[in-house]
Amino acid sequence: MELRDVYMHGRRYTWSNERDSPTLVRNDRFLCISDWDTSQPHCLLRCLATTVSDHCPLFLDCSPQHAGPKRFHFERFWIKLDGFYAAEADAWAGVDDPDPFRRVYLRLKLTARRLQSWGARTTGHVTLQLMIARELTVGNMP
Repeated sequence: MELRDVYMHGRRYTWSNERDSPTLVRNDRFLCISDWDTSQPHCLLRCLATTVSDHCPLFLDCSPQHAGPKRFHFERFWIKLDGFYAAEADAWAGVDDPDPFRRVYLRLKLTARRLQSWGARTTGHVTLQLMIARELTVGNMP
């Protein structure tokens, strides 16, 4: 039937004998045929924690995955560009909160947002530029 094992995220094993030197085995699986696998590209198989059993229950989530907010990626070359330190200082000074923990959190959050915006204005879309440069380099090779 050409069944295939669905990849399990987050864990390698589903059973343990729970000893000091444990035996770890993956004896719980979710199998599918290739047609199902291609028709369900967003499915995610996870192993859940349990305190009731030595087996970990499997959870297959087939709901569409929504992309979360875009993560901040600091580019090392930014510190060499004009305006970096001014953008960072402006963002850091833009928050005043009496709670010191919240103040640090808000400052880091605002700094990330401002640097991301500053980086996009200053250098443009770096990933796209790198892809274009690679394509041009590969295209010009003998």
